[in-house]
Amino acid sequence: MAEIRGILLNGWMGLLKEKYAHAQIQEARLNLSPPDRSLASKILLDSNWYPLDTLYVLHDLTWAVARRQKPILPVVIGRSMAERAYSGVYRRLPAKDPAKQVGKLSYISEFFFRDTRSLETEIDGRGACHIRYSYPVRQNDSLAICLTLLGFWTATIEISGASRVKGAHTKCVGDGADTCELVFSWK
Repeated sequence: MAEIRGILLNGWMGLLKEKYAHAQIQEARLNLSPPDRSLASKILLDSNWYPLDTLYVLHDLTWAVARRQKPILPVVIGRSMAERAYSGVYRRLPAKDPAKQVGKLSYISEFFFRDTRSLETEIDGRGACHIRYSYPVRQNDSLAICLTLLGFWTATIEISGASRVKGAHTKCVGDGADTCELVFSWK
């Protein structure tokens, strides 16, 4: 079963709580189906594993809250997830060198996401890389989730010491591609 670590989900919820009033979030929860409402209301422990469906529930909750005001960009959510993940007990996961960090991304992906996708990286010595995801089973993928990952990996590369990180989402299984691809460059 595909799972995600609680710390990433808590990073997402933390951003929602910073940007929106408690009453707005509660009202949006009421619009979710009863099973999804239950997932969105759970207290999540950072180190525990949760069904990947919880990520999609947070996506739906975010859409319900954000459409009432200025939308929250998925990239910002991904950055928030990474900042939370690397500020606590997992602060030793990032390498102090962007190229070395890219070499660790497969490991880090498996550390935070279990049985969801395989990840491969290709690094260019001039400060650039490609990250490609393959899905063993068709997942409930969407552009928003890919953009969330774009934000997560951008922040991860920055935390490892890169500056002026630029990322692009160049291929998506949601558009019929065989893999999802993210491309990054940095100084």
